[in-house]
Amino acid sequence: MTAITASAVKELRDKTGVSMMACKKALEEVGGDINAAVELLRKRGEAVAQKRAGHAATEGKIFAGRQGDFVALVEVAAETDFTARNDDFAGFGKGILSTVLSAHPADLDTLLSTTSKHLHGATVQQATADIVGKIGENISVRRFSLVQVQDGLTVEHYIHGPGKLGVVVTLSHAGTASNEIIQNLAKDLCMQVAAAMPVAVNSSDISEDVLAKEREIYKDQAVNEKLPEAKIPMVVEGRVKKFLKEAALVEQLFVKDTKLTIAKLVEQTGKEAGVSNLKVESFVRWQLGEAL
Repeated sequence: MTAITASAVKELRDKTGVSMMACKKALEEVGGDINAAVELLRKRGEAVAQKRAGHAATEGKIFAGRQGDFVALVEVAAETDFTARNDDFAGFGKGILSTVLSAHPADLDTLLSTTSKHLHGATVQQATADIVGKIGENISVRRFSLVQVQDGLTVEHYIHGPGKLGVVVTLSHAGTASNEIIQNLAKDLCMQVAAAMPVAVNSSDISEDVLAKEREIYKDQAVNEKLPEAKIPMVVEGRVKKFLKEAALVEQLFVKDTKLTIAKLVEQTGKEAGVSNLKVESFVRWQLGEAL
C-alpha cells in the first residue's frame, strides 16, 4: 500500500474541504493520486446529493450584489438554518452570486452548467454536489434574478437581516447617469418594498386574476358579516380600492414619512435632484422559501 503523507492529505483537504479522515481514506483507495482522489470525493458528493435530494430544503439564504453594470439576487436553499449560517455555505452562495454577475446566464439550467472560477473551476452543478457532500444536507440554487444597469436607470439592492428577504428596485429617468439623491431614493424604496410588501408598481399592473381572488375573499367576508345583500357589491368594491392603494407601490404611504405617497416622494425627489421623468420602473421582492 502506498504511504499517504500528511502533506498530501492537507493538499486534498485544501482542494475539497472534506474532512482529513475522508481525504486520507480517498488517497489510500486511489494509491495516493491527488487528482484521482478529488474525482473520487466528487463522485461521493454526487452520491450524497442524490440521497439528500428528497429532503425538504426550506431554509437557506438570499444573496445580492453588483458587478459592473449588473445587479443580481440569488436564492440558495438548505435544509436547516444552522447550515444557512455556516461559513462554507456562505462561501458557496457568494460564489454562485459572483458567477451570475460575471457569466450573465439566461436561465437556471444555463447557470447550473456554467463553469466558474468563483467555484474553483467547477460547474455550478458540480460545486453544488460538492457542498452537499461536504455538509451533508440538500442544498440547491433555487433561483436568480439579473438586472442590467443601462443608461437612464438607477438600480439598488437590499438584503434584510440574515438573508431571509431580498429586494432590487429599478428607477428610470432622463439622462445616462443618476446622482446621490436618486441613489438614496432607490435605497429607501428597497426598504419600502421590503416592509410594505407591494404586489406591483402601479395598480394597473395588478392582474385580473389577483383582483378576482380578492373580490371573492371580500364577498365571503361581507356575507359572514351578515351585511344586507344589496350592499355587498358596494362593500366589495370599496375593499378592492383599499387593496389597490395598499398593493400598488406608488400609491403606498412612504414608511419614513406617512404624509407622502411614494408617487409624491418620487416626484419631489426628481425636482430636488434636477432629474426629469423619474419613475419606479420595477422591483423584485423575494422572501426565502416562498412558492415560485
